[in-house]
Amino acid sequence: MQNNPTRTTFRHYSFNLILSTLPLKIKNFCWVPAVKTATGRFLAFGCAIVLFLVLLAKPMEGRAQISTNDDLSSIHVEELTDDQIRQLVAELNRQGISDDQFEQNALQRGMNQTEVVKLKERIKEVRKAMVSGTAVAAPQKPAGAQDSITAQEQKPVSDFGTIFSTIRAQNFGYGIFNNPRLTFEPNLRLPTPKNYTLAADDELVVDVSGYSEANYHLKVSPEGTIRIPVAGAINVNGLTIEQAKKIITQRLASTIYSDIRTGKTTVEVILGSIRTIKVTIIGEATLPGTYSLPSLATAYNALYACGGPGTNGSYRNIQVIRNNTPIATIDVYQYLVNGNKANDIHLMDQDVIKINTYSVRIELKGEVKKPGLYDVQPGETMGTILGYAGGFTDNAYTARIRVFKNTSRDRELTTIDEADLDHSIPGRGDTYIVGKILNRFANRITINGAVYRPGEFELKNNMTLKQLIAEADGLREDAFTGRATLHRLKADLSPEIVSFDVDKLMNGEIADIPLRREDRVNIYSKFDLKEGYFVDIEGEVLNPGPSLYEQGMTVQDLILQSGGLKEGASLRRIEISRRIKNADTRSAEVKTAIIYQQDIRADLRDSSGGASFVLEPFDQVFIYPEPGYAVQQNAVIQGETIYPGKYTIPKYT
Repeated sequence: MQNNPTRTTFRHYSFNLILSTLPLKIKNFCWVPAVKTATGRFLAFGCAIVLFLVLLAKPMEGRAQISTNDDLSSIHVEELTDDQIRQLVAELNRQGISDDQFEQNALQRGMNQTEVVKLKERIKEVRKAMVSGTAVAAPQKPAGAQDSITAQEQKPVSDFGTIFSTIRAQNFGYGIFNNPRLTFEPNLRLPTPKNYTLAADDELVVDVSGYSEANYHLKVSPEGTIRIPVAGAINVNGLTIEQAKKIITQRLASTIYSDIRTGKTTVEVILGSIRTIKVTIIGEATLPGTYSLPSLATAYNALYACGGPGTNGSYRNIQVIRNNTPIATIDVYQYLVNGNKANDIHLMDQDVIKINTYSVRIELKGEVKKPGLYDVQPGETMGTILGYAGGFTDNAYTARIRVFKNTSRDRELTTIDEADLDHSIPGRGDTYIVGKILNRFANRITINGAVYRPGEFELKNNMTLKQLIAEADGLREDAFTGRATLHRLKADLSPEIVSFDVDKLMNGEIADIPLRREDRVNIYSKFDLKEGYFVDIEGEVLNPGPSLYEQGMTVQDLILQSGGLKEGASLRRIEISRRIKNADTRSAEVKTAIIYQQDIRADLRDSSGGASFVLEPFDQVFIYPEPGYAVQQNAVIQGETIYPGKYTIPKYT
């Protein structure tokens, strides 16, 4: 049997026509070059259709899958803060992405070539600043060592979405609809709402109790009726639970349960199971379409199902349309900021939710608690928008806020202060950047050294140096009063030192010195200006070494501070070496030290002439061992002897 050329051509045309409507991945799947026959191509086409239907149905399971916005055409590098650039560099380093790869992907995502060049320059500046930090070297692996996973598996997967998210702002409210940890599903275990409207596929449970007992599970038919045995059909379509209960009770009382009139039998009507409704979401939704939701679902449940507003969708102007008439307008900001869900109405079958495009959208950057993109309603001021953002951070510089505005031709930069925010109306595409306060003080002065309360103080009006010393509770007894220094900055920020006589200043003999911001006063201690006074002891004491000199110290005092004498210490001929301070260098025999000798008692009591010998700074004391004193020396005998062990050597040989 011959193939009809016309039919074959039509099949190829139909296949290509339908194939052109499929996603690229599906086309690649079914367009196999090796399959050249019509039958083979249609088999591949059938597999592709099945795969396409599976992929099409998959987003409807649970909630919609959200795709992020990768458009970088609106990025302006001069508006990026230093923190954003540092986060970008850290992410590039973590994922091991080169500058060339980053540049290529930025251009592919719509970033202007000029902005890419600017961004690379700022990245270089940040990296230079980061080089000064201490980097911890990675541990070196021994030669020939092999990991249990391959090098490709160890390398982090490049995720440009996370990289560009550091420089691309997100809409305020974006996270409420794109947080995978949130379900936003309606609670189906609540008591039946009083205003719940019955419709087809709802199930009612009618419970009769008292003199008569009965229980009915009744499903509402597509015509809106329920059928009770003997009592007949009852129309409940469009009624609330309370209204349906009243009609059902009247019907049962007039038919088979007459005791209802006397109160001996009671009737309860509750909702057994709920129906599914169809809600259509149109406009600037992340994934618009028709969604099947429980009949208890509200507008927020539907917004979560579709992923919320898309890139151009408004968070302030979302309409719920019923029977071609808007019945509610939702402002997500009121819910996020105030918890107000007044317009989160219950949905009905065939309701339409329309997400309108935003009217005015601005961006907040820098030192605000919730930076990002904000939709602005007509008449709202920057003060209101700042309230949505949680206000300024503790380090915000509010005296001058930079504002980048869009004009009909180009962009312009202006500044406003905090007082003007309540009167400033944001414009389309405005960017507000709040910087950090400077790390300096407007009224700080410092005094250090030999005062009772050193530290930082407030610079008061017309404050002088003498007043600052009084604020620090005055001079300590060890203060060196001959000279002190005042360090300050001149008008051009070059350093300057001012010296003064402390005694003359405190006695009023010289003029007091007015203080300036960031002045630093140093009052020196006498002990800071001289070499530390120590004495040293060596030889037969328990803890030999240097000790702090104290006036009036004797050899016996120094021995006590050193832990006392050893058992073999000699009490005779203790030698003290004293430094010569003013030696005659012109003499033929220049002495370098004076040697003294002293005997002491075992109980360290003063002996004749002992108490009068007082040590001086830098003295060195030597305690020699007693002549003839020796420590036992032992030898060890082991092996095949009658008495192996340790034996003392009685004398030197």
